[in-house]
Amino acid sequence: MSFTRTPLGLQNMAIFLSVDVVMFLEGGSKSYTLTEVLNNSVNYNTLDIKFWEILALHYAPNTEFKFRSIGSKTVLLELHQKILDNNIKNVRVGIDADYDILTNEVSVSTKLATTFGYSWENDIWVHDVLAKTLLMLSSLSRKDSGVIKADREVQNSRNSGMKLGVKEELRLYEYNLFVFDRKKWLRHITKEKNNPTPIINQLSIQKRIIIANEKITTIPKIRTVPIVFDEDLPRFHFGHLVADFMYKGIIGWLKQLDCNSTISKEAVFSIAIEAFEIKILSNNGHPITIHYRTEFERLGLS
Repeated sequence: MSFTRTPLGLQNMAIFLSVDVVMFLEGGSKSYTLTEVLNNSVNYNTLDIKFWEILALHYAPNTEFKFRSIGSKTVLLELHQKILDNNIKNVRVGIDADYDILTNEVSVSTKLATTFGYSWENDIWVHDVLAKTLLMLSSLSRKDSGVIKADREVQNSRNSGMKLGVKEELRLYEYNLFVFDRKKWLRHITKEKNNPTPIINQLSIQKRIIIANEKITTIPKIRTVPIVFDEDLPRFHFGHLVADFMYKGIIGWLKQLDCNSTISKEAVFSIAIEAFEIKILSNNGHPITIHYRTEFERLGLS
């Protein structure tokens, strides 16, 4: 039996689930079509859900949510348009911003919220969160100098290593071209012997920049991307690459500090989201918290 085949069914979903709002998100092992979503196909217990659930607890504590991950951002934008066209009041959509916040290619509305950075992974992996995650994953003392060193070295390696790639990608995105490989991004990460901190493979990036520069001579520019200052570049690092880079950094430093390092990526990120809540959401003046507070206010749920 389906409760979402029609706009009325979508509107009634929140009533059926006994919540105030149903919010659809990216994430999960499978991407569903809009037809499948409207027939109740979803992914459960995703990290995307955990992330947005924590935000909702902070910025809409009096609203009862049901979060549903459906995988595809493209389908989420289709669903968002359906919500607007049919004036559905108790359904919302949350998406990764990607570069849309630079190009204004996704219309802001009272039914759509976006991440602050390229993805929610960009938002959680900011200064101090890696250190807090290490502490929460181990029995290390918060005074252990290795924890602070790990946070500093991994973040510095990521930011310096991705700087050229992201600056060039923002330029090439005007032609819908990418520097970071969207299918095999792990090729951009390498590791030196006896160094717990991963590094970005500059050779792989330089090769892709050369290939992309050859292509722009034959294709038109389709959008304009504004200049991004160096200090803001980490906000626009490719999300999947950020995720795997930081995971490798966590595992490398757990080993370096003689801690248990046999922990899955999903478990590390689950803890990191908790660390993000402690270190970032508790700071009302942080740009990320200001962004999400504003998003939930615009959704009419704060």
